[in-house]
Amino acid sequence: MLEKSKQAEEIVRKQLEDNPKSPKLHCLLGDITKDPQHYYDAWTYSEQKYSRAMRSLGAHYFRSGEFADSVNCYSNALAINPLYENSWFVMGCAALRCEDWKNAQKAFQQTVLLNSDNGEAWTNLANVHVKLGKKREGWRAIREALRQHHDNAKIWDNYLFLSLDLLEFGESVRSMQRIFDIRSNPARAAELAKNPDSLVDLGCLEILVNAVVHDIRSADGVNTAVSTVPQIFALLDCLNSKISGSAKLFTLCAQFYTSQERYKLAIDFLGRAYRVYLHAPALNDDVAVFRAGADAVERLSEAYKELGPLEETPRHTAVIVESDGVAEAGESVLVIVCPDWKYQGRTVLRTFIGRTKDSYEGTPEHERLKELLAMKLPRRIRSIGLAILVGIALVRGAWIARKAFSDFRVAEVDLIQAQLIDFLHGEQLSNHQGVLFGGSVPRAFDFAKTLDRLVFLEMNNASVQYNKSDFLILARRAKTNLIAYKLLYDFYNDSDNSEFSNANNAEIFLIAQQPELRVRLHAAVEDSTHLLYPWLLSKYKSIRDFQNSFKSVARENNAGIVFTTGMWHAELCLHAILSLRTVLNSTLPIEVHYAGPNDLTHAMREAFSRIPDVTTVDITEIFPGESDKVIGWSIKPFAILASRFRQVIFVDADALFFKDPGAAILQESRIYAENGQLFFHDRTLGHGHVVRFFADMNPNPTQFARTLRYMTKRSVHEMESGVVAVDKARTGVLHALLLVCKLNSVQEREVLYKKVHGDKESFWFAWEILRVPYAFPQTFGGTVGYKNELGQICGGLFHTDEKEQPFWWNGGVLKNKHGSMNDGFMHFDYAAFDTTGVKVQWVWETETSPFCMESRFPEKEVIALGPILKEIGEKYVQIYKDLKDEGWKAFIESRF
Repeated sequence: MLEKSKQAEEIVRKQLEDNPKSPKLHCLLGDITKDPQHYYDAWTYSEQKYSRAMRSLGAHYFRSGEFADSVNCYSNALAINPLYENSWFVMGCAALRCEDWKNAQKAFQQTVLLNSDNGEAWTNLANVHVKLGKKREGWRAIREALRQHHDNAKIWDNYLFLSLDLLEFGESVRSMQRIFDIRSNPARAAELAKNPDSLVDLGCLEILVNAVVHDIRSADGVNTAVSTVPQIFALLDCLNSKISGSAKLFTLCAQFYTSQERYKLAIDFLGRAYRVYLHAPALNDDVAVFRAGADAVERLSEAYKELGPLEETPRHTAVIVESDGVAEAGESVLVIVCPDWKYQGRTVLRTFIGRTKDSYEGTPEHERLKELLAMKLPRRIRSIGLAILVGIALVRGAWIARKAFSDFRVAEVDLIQAQLIDFLHGEQLSNHQGVLFGGSVPRAFDFAKTLDRLVFLEMNNASVQYNKSDFLILARRAKTNLIAYKLLYDFYNDSDNSEFSNANNAEIFLIAQQPELRVRLHAAVEDSTHLLYPWLLSKYKSIRDFQNSFKSVARENNAGIVFTTGMWHAELCLHAILSLRTVLNSTLPIEVHYAGPNDLTHAMREAFSRIPDVTTVDITEIFPGESDKVIGWSIKPFAILASRFRQVIFVDADALFFKDPGAAILQESRIYAENGQLFFHDRTLGHGHVVRFFADMNPNPTQFARTLRYMTKRSVHEMESGVVAVDKARTGVLHALLLVCKLNSVQEREVLYKKVHGDKESFWFAWEILRVPYAFPQTFGGTVGYKNELGQICGGLFHTDEKEQPFWWNGGVLKNKHGSMNDGFMHFDYAAFDTTGVKVQWVWETETSPFCMESRFPEKEVIALGPILKEIGEKYVQIYKDLKDEGWKAFIESRF
């Protein structure tokens, strides 16, 4: 073979002697020698017209893994001759490899135009559409791919995930049925026996079942998930014919059958799930199996108690004989689901307790089951279950009465937590005048019974791991932590109750003294703290220890300003600090937080430290395990939490003030005095399209939240986090700040930042979830700078104080904060602010101009800045010029 290659090379080279500029011969030589230079020569000699040269070069680069170069070569070739299907396909594959989504999209679209039966091209095109955020187009492309690959389970899997994401429930069920048909062939019998859950994605099935239970509306806005009930019945029948040992599948079946009023079937499947664990060989050796079994037996016991006494129509009944002996066809009778439900419920508990006694007696789970067995609750639980069924049916329609008992518990937990927190804050309709912050506590509210119900339903889950992307469970754990913590420490005989004085104190105080309850509260706080904030415990013994460190803080550390910066914003941060010190004469101590030595150079840290009462803090060393993973926006809440100051005023590196923030916030702000926090509204921009995301994690919003622009879909932005003030010694504020840190942790922020712009909404999200009172000044984000020829006010993002007086802005002193001094400095002549939060007209910033606001009510929303404020702006500009002209290092060294 080698000999033939040499002979071919000799022949081509001889021909090249006669025709040295032949593109075809140079390409042939490249094919023989594998030297890409010959393809370049062919391209050059053809004056860039010989497409074969670029196709060959593109193939060479693809084989060698140089995918970006491959894309460029194929692009050149196809610009000359676009009819090569395979070239488009390979170009698309190369673009996929180097994540060039636009070229990948173009290439695969051309491929399927040339050959609509190319299933692989349709599959890849779908992938590209999804990467570009075009999920609906991706969904359609996968449908085309399935025409050619109808037996490819992997493509069906992708179609299933996209269908669920787009609320195409009918197609989701069809996908799961097809995946089942493909994977349930006899050849996979041995594999299925070892891993029964591999037959179908049970996570997707769970989403489908929940969609039916909650009657979620489908993508067309007309149908709902309930329309797929017959198909789901058929799918579950198929799955249960092949799978005999999946506790998760059986639990999902029970949830679905309960929603369809098939209570006997629901109990039967919960029993199957329970028996999977009861007969598991590792029950007494593997604590995880035991815990799962304990959960299963508790669910089954509760099902007997809540569903057993109910009546249902047997589905097999066809003919009923009346007392007069005449048969009535087609009628039905109601029968008790489980006449001996009390006996059955207690029997399963006794069996499991006895089976696991030798290995697990004394563990929290085992003791919990023994408590359930000893509790005299059947009648009470039955009445609660029936009351919920009847009440919900009356309020929200009869269809909700079909929901599973587990879903009643879910909804009940959220409402109970909301009511308890509001009551702990002193709210109750019967003793309150005016507008309430939370507003969830009814007139006739039994605090003791409600707390007892929460202990029964939720507090034992405080240590249970959960899917980190499930923010609803995260919210419940955080609320459990707060409720238990407040009862332990804010309403006890040795606590200082001045912060928590309210009309409900006496009743709460009496209940909080009960020794047995306090044991449970301690366990709930400890378990949920370990679950939610394990990094805090690397430095402090507990949240209580952390809070006490601020209550006893030295006077000089009582209040201070915190900045965060990396090397790219260090100059802006120096300018902000110098402006505070020299123009506003602010004397508060300052901390500058950064994320490790690679984030802020040694020289920069030295420069900050030269300024009196300014210290630098490496946030990565404060809370190992989490703060060492912060990047970008996520550093903010951790810096506030880690600061030595009790009262923190956080300030962005490019934020500047018209007056001393220390005096304005700590001494003059009514909001801060009442709530221990101060937030500011962002611009009114866009229309809220992610409200559902927050509503899913916070199903019972406060009365205050219901008025916010974000919640009423008037704006996609609510809060600006350029300035945030908090008092960390206050219980609610500290817990809310901990939750903000949790939302900005590695796993959580990957979900959150796809829904909102960075960290800013996470602050009020956390306060709202925990129902800790919070407020904003009444005006919304405006702008400060100059008036353009259209009468619009252009400049940085501007905010007033609570008296609608100019306070601060974000954006520095440059005309365009993303530009340089060459673009000019801002002239501080006018300010505009938004008083309505409705339909505000903004002109987007460009490379040469900042945001511009067109006020709807200029007579009250546009103000000319007075000479004092103009002078402040001019001084800020001069400091920045000096800093730039001298260089920040020389500037600092010459003055400090």
